[in-house]
Amino acid sequence: MSCLRIVRAAGVLLFGLVLALVVVVPPRAAAAGAIDPAARATLVIHKYEQPDALGESSDGLPLDQPSVDGLTPVAGVRFRVSRVPGVDLTTGEGQRAAAELTAAEASARVAGASGRTGVTGADGRLDVASLEVGLYYVEEISAPVGVVPAAPFLVALPLSDPHTGAGWLYTVHVYPKNPRAGVGLNVSEAITCVDEVSWTSRTAIPRQQTLDQYLVRHLLPPGVRVAGGEAGVRIALGGAELGPADALAGLTTVAGRETVEVSFTTSGRAALVAARAADPGAQVIITFGTLLPGWGIHAVDVELLIDDAAPIPGSAATSFVGCTPTPSPTPGATPGPAPDPGTSGRPGDRLAVTGSQVSGLALLGLALIGCGIVLVRRSRRERGQE
Repeated sequence: MSCLRIVRAAGVLLFGLVLALVVVVPPRAAAAGAIDPAARATLVIHKYEQPDALGESSDGLPLDQPSVDGLTPVAGVRFRVSRVPGVDLTTGEGQRAAAELTAAEASARVAGASGRTGVTGADGRLDVASLEVGLYYVEEISAPVGVVPAAPFLVALPLSDPHTGAGWLYTVHVYPKNPRAGVGLNVSEAITCVDEVSWTSRTAIPRQQTLDQYLVRHLLPPGVRVAGGEAGVRIALGGAELGPADALAGLTTVAGRETVEVSFTTSGRAALVAARAADPGAQVIITFGTLLPGWGIHAVDVELLIDDAAPIPGSAATSFVGCTPTPSPTPGATPGPAPDPGTSGRPGDRLAVTGSQVSGLALLGLALIGCGIVLVRRSRRERGQE
C-alpha cells in the first residue's frame, strides 16, 4: 500500500471518529445554551386539594385543562420563596450542586432569610415575579384550618424546557397539592340526668404517602374526670381496635386542662396511610367516658395535629341537669323528711317561679280585692236600711 493510500485511509477514520463524538453529545444540553444571569424569572404556584387519585407530576410547564378539571383550588395558603445561597446555576458545577442538595439542607441555608411571600387567590394561584436566577426553597408558612401543608420543595429558575430541550423556561409552573382533614366530636347525651357520659371523636386521615405526626387531643372542662383512666380509652381504625403498638393513649395537661391524648406510633401512622389509600372515608374513632362533677354545661374541645399543620379543632357539650330520680330507701332504714313543695328534693334547689305563675297570682289578687270592695259596699247599704 502506498503512503498516499495510508494517509487517505487515516483521514477517513479520523473524520468518522469526530462525527461519532458529535452525535453522542446530549442534544438538550447542547441546544439549551447558556443561562442568562441577568434574566428575571417567575414562579407560578397552583394550589389544589389532593385528589384521591394521584395525578401527573409537574415538569415546569402549565398543565392542560383536562388535567386540572375536577380539582378544588385552595385559597388563603401563604408561601415563602427564598433563594438558596451558594448555588450558581450558570455553571455546570452549580447545577450539579443543586441536583444533589436536599430540601432539609436548603432549609438550614435559608434560615432567617425573609424571602418573598404571597397568598394564593380564589383560583389557588400565586405568581411570584422578578426572581433572580437561582435555586429556590419554597415553603408554606400558613394554611386555612383543615388544610395540611405540603412539604417544602426546591425549584430551579430557570428550568430546561422538558419537551424540546431548546432553551430555558423562565416562567415555571408548580402544583404542590394539599390534603384536607377534619375532626368531629359527639357526646352520648346532649342533656343528661346521670353524671357519666361517653365522648366519641372521629378524625379524618389526609391523602399523603407518609405521616410524621398524627395526634388527637381532647381537652376536658374543669372537674371532669376520665372514667377508668387511660385504660378506658378505646381507639379504632376501620372497625378494628388498635393496641399500644400502633396508638398510645395518655392523660396529660394542655393549657391548664386535663387532656386525653392519643398519639400514633410509626407503625400506626403507616397503618393510617394504608387505610386512607384503601378507603378515602377511613377515620380514626376514639371513645372514652367521663364523670361530671355537678350540674351545668360541660364542653370538651378536640384538636387534630398532623405533621406541621395548625391544629384542626372541634367541640361538643353536654348539659347535666341533675334529674336523677331519688333512690328508693334502703330496707330497714328510717325514711328522711319529705322535700318541701316546689323543690327538686335537693337542699337549696328550690324551683324558680315562672312569669306565667306571677301573672296568675297578680290576677287572683286583683279578683280578691274586687270581691272585698263589693262586700264592703253591700255591708254599708244594709246598715243604712236599718
